[in-house]
Amino acid sequence: MSTKSILAIALLCGGLALGGCGSTSIDTTAGRDGLVNTTWWVQTIEGKAIAPNSDSQVTIDEDGYIVASEGCAKFTGKAAVNGNRFDVTKIGLVDGACANAAPLQEAKLIDTLERVDRWAVQESYLLLYSEGSTIPTRLARHP
Repeated sequence: MSTKSILAIALLCGGLALGGCGSTSIDTTAGRDGLVNTTWWVQTIEGKAIAPNSDSQVTIDEDGYIVASEGCAKFTGKAAVNGNRFDVTKIGLVDGACANAAPLQEAKLIDTLERVDRWAVQESYLLLYSEGSTIPTRLARHP
């Protein structure tokens, strides 16, 4: 059997294994592709719990953009993922803030995302490690 055939079979088997039934696992070796079209609920920002009843979430789309929402306020930036390296740039407001939003939490989430330099998955959580902090921001996989 040729090397190309073995590689094709390995890729096919790997693809089938990753397409599991509703699995919350992410292939961290797939880099950007492991995070494409995923949405995550923000649980903590650098170890601090977010405000109760908060609707903070982060989505990474197939075009390489990250969209963070805090209730009715939405922010977007460019996400570059390479292996476990993660870089977010040019975060800007897309939709205006709402009256009941937590502006300090919004600011902290944006600041944290702008400083993210690597990511990891632990159980069903996405951990974003920001430059200057030893405690990751923890996000839970949105079904």
